[in-house]
Amino acid sequence: MASAEADFAAGRHNSVANRAYYAGFHAAIAALIGAGIHPRGKAWEHRFVFAEFSGKLIRRRKDFPTRFARSLQRLYESRIVGDYRTEKVPVRISRAMLIEASTVVQAVHDRQKRS
Repeated sequence: MASAEADFAAGRHNSVANRAYYAGFHAAIAALIGAGIHPRGKAWEHRFVFAEFSGKLIRRRKDFPTRFARSLQRLYESRIVGDYRTEKVPVRISRAMLIEASTVVQAVHDRQKRS
C-alpha cells in the first residue's frame, strides 16, 4: 500500500493501479492462508485467489463484507489498463483503486488480529 500511496502522490496513476491490485491480491492470499486454504500446486494463480476469496471467505464463511466479492476483479481490471493498454488510468480511477485496496488490506489485517 505504501508504494501505491507514494505513486498516487507522485501522479503515477498507472503504477497506482498495479500496486493497489497487488496489495489487495496479497492481502487475499494472506486471508486464505489464515483460513487454511491453499492451492493444489505451489502457485497462487489469480483465478484461484479470486474464486476462493470471494466464494469461500466472503459468500460461504462470511468472513468479509459482500462488497469485497468484486474488489479483486475491479483492481485487476484497472491493473490491466495501467500495465498493458495505451490509455492511462484516470486520476479518479486511481484514487478509487487506492481506497478499495486499502479497505481490503485493512479488513484482512483486522481479521488476522482478531484470530
